[in-house]
Amino acid sequence: GADLLHTTCGTPNYVAPE
Repeated sequence: GADLLHTTCGTPNYVAPE
């Protein structure tokens, strides 16, 4: 859901896998 805000090109989806 909010992966764009919590994840980057090198960061795993630790908050929003979706």
